[in-house]
Amino acid sequence: MGLPAWLAADRLDSDAMSRHRRWLRSVGELHGWIDDVVDIKEDEAHGYPNRVLLRLRAAGVRRTDAALIAVVQDIARLGRSVSDRWNSRVAAVPDRARSLDEFKTCLTSWLGGPRFHSF
Repeated sequence: MGLPAWLAADRLDSDAMSRHRRWLRSVGELHGWIDDVVDIKEDEAHGYPNRVLLRLRAAGVRRTDAALIAVVQDIARLGRSVSDRWNSRVAAVPDRARSLDEFKTCLTSWLGGPRFHSF
């Protein structure tokens, strides 16, 4: 996902590439958590792996609204961290707000667009 940006770079900066790779890993992790929240019912019904369910089981917690809210709050913190790291890297971009909107749009589109799911 991030390789094309580095192929177009004038010079390679290994520290910047490493930071970018770590950020991309965080984006992937965020996407995975969000996806597992979105299709928790389907995953549970079909016995598919789901990190939300795995986390609850590992903690010995039943799937209650309160338990799911706690997981979602942790996911939101991860999302804030990913967003903050994005903002720190695009601080010098002239149209910074649009840049963040583009990132959020990409993340939302990967998940099939905005829609409501109940747990």
